[in-house]
Amino acid sequence: AQAPNTQPPPDKTVPRPARPDYPDRPTVAVLDFGIDRDSWRGEQAAAGVAELIRQLIADDPAFRYVERNEIARVLEEHQLGFFLTSNPTDRLELGRWLNAHLIVTGKFRHDGENGQDLELTVVDAATAERVTRRSIPFTQPAVDLSKISTETISSLAEDVRELLHEAHDKLTASRNARIVSLLFFRNISRSDRLNHLEAGLADQLADMAEADSSVRLIRMQDPTLAMDEQELMLIGLSADNANIWQTAADYYMWGLLEEKPPVGEDGQPVQVSPGDLPVELTLVLWHGGEPIEIKE
Repeated sequence: AQAPNTQPPPDKTVPRPARPDYPDRPTVAVLDFGIDRDSWRGEQAAAGVAELIRQLIADDPAFRYVERNEIARVLEEHQLGFFLTSNPTDRLELGRWLNAHLIVTGKFRHDGENGQDLELTVVDAATAERVTRRSIPFTQPAVDLSKISTETISSLAEDVRELLHEAHDKLTASRNARIVSLLFFRNISRSDRLNHLEAGLADQLADMAEADSSVRLIRMQDPTLAMDEQELMLIGLSADNANIWQTAADYYMWGLLEEKPPVGEDGQPVQVSPGDLPVELTLVLWHGGEPIEIKE
């Protein structure tokens, strides 16, 4: 996870502005909470829960808060829904439009029985990283969020407050770290034998980076996204800012896994059992210039 010191030739490097420092007192945008069911009543209740939480945490002197009316105006102006998609460019752009450093999202998810969970997330708007998360179980009937008690709302507000402080502490501690955005590991072999390594290698790399304070590894992508969606993020395609990648991370990393059947002296493939096929891992580190590529 240690970012190499190798730099590409200056004439091949895209000029990049300095990445803004994370502030001592960040600005927070709490979005309306969502639901995983198509219910106008549920949507209104979930939005109401988020508004009550906004009011309860607004006195925290550690943060500034974006007013809901301003959030609604910006989202309408840019034709985004009040809930963020899985596309990280939405999270990056929303932070820029709102001048927010942290974005709080919440979603009520039906648990398949007679309850639901509320999944709370704090996003670093500068990098699109989901910095802190918490899933809170509910015994409330899934069809009637409007009956959530005052005590429960207060408890949720404390959960949000704690998540914000955890995210703030983490980002403050990593101010001077190099940010490496891990886009994906992808098996490009004909078989699916190496598919399990797509997530496994990412987890191992995250563990290594956790132990190195000089590197902050972020995994902004949902690993279930299709490869073409991940590539869109890599090249920075977005509606209003094609260069948003320039400040979202210092380096971008991805990896390719491929089975390499051995070849004999006669140039013909050598038959081996599938479990014995050699594997080539290609790691690519890119920061706007000539990619740094390592094959193992």
